Amino acid sequence: MNTKQTPLSPDLLRNMNACWRAANYLAVGQIYLYDNPLLKESLKLEHVKPRLLGHWAPRLAKTSSTCT
Repeated sequence: MNTKQTPLSPDLLRNMNACWRAANYLAVGQIYLYDNPLLKESLKLEHVKPRLLGHWAPRLAKTSSTCT
């Protein structure tokens, strides 16, 4: 078993961070918004869900598995 570990390159860390941020942005959009998740138009009250229903854990699990 090889226990020698090397640090991740700055480029890989930057890409992983970008993926993590994008996945979280999309997850938040799916949880809180009916429409306009990419904010192509100004955010309006009718885009936002009036109350949150359901269980969010599957979305969070999907976010963490997307970037690994």
